[in-house]
Amino acid sequence: MMYSIRFCFVCLGALLFAIDAKAGTAEDCNQSANQELRIKACTQFILENPQNASLAVAYTFRGAAYSASGDTVHALADFNEALKRKPDLYEAVYERGIAYARIHDNQRMLQDTERTVQLNPSDWRGYNLRGNANKNLGNYDRAIADYSEAQRLNPKHPWPSLNRCELYIVQNKLDLALSSCNESLQLGTVPEALRLRAIAYIKSGKFSQAIEGGGDADITASSQLKPADAAAMFKQFGVAGY
Repeated sequence: MMYSIRFCFVCLGALLFAIDAKAGTAEDCNQSANQELRIKACTQFILENPQNASLAVAYTFRGAAYSASGDTVHALADFNEALKRKPDLYEAVYERGIAYARIHDNQRMLQDTERTVQLNPSDWRGYNLRGNANKNLGNYDRAIADYSEAQRLNPKHPWPSLNRCELYIVQNKLDLALSSCNESLQLGTVPEALRLRAIAYIKSGKFSQAIEGGGDADITASSQLKPADAAAMFKQFGVAGY
């Protein structure tokens, strides 16, 4: 599992509007609801403005659309082109890190996430993504530290504590896992948090809590909230019977 978050490019989009005579093209390139339309509009912008200083932004937008559509090859090509033109474009580095995660290139993912933290150390999303990279590489203590910093920077988002809960289960630090899952659930009802908390209860032998409103109730609630293969998650953490 990897719980991350994508960027909103409203500020970058303003750069396109500032120089595009066809506002509709810039608007379509900046939106994220229709990826096919976004790719078409960004491509049009790139072809019609080959010398424009904002091309790095357009390549980043189109790369994000390719990435969201599952076309990692074209996404990486666009992010690389954006960074050739503007090496310190934070959103391009961040999005390329997500693209590397999709193809399980964890070393390059870590390199990009290190760069995101350097470019903007006050943005929690960079730490959360670097935590994912460290987790994928087995650097669990570093990952937990990154998730903790992400939570410090944005204490209202449930994902950093959810990510930390998962790693505490891997490390068999079940009391810490329960604490982190509960923190996540206080911030929002996330199905994965319910399932992870159930795993922590069962692995720690706290079956009474499970029956009274912990694990088994969490299994039922998470399945209702997000139909998925909950059994696979339980098997991943070595919980028998699910």
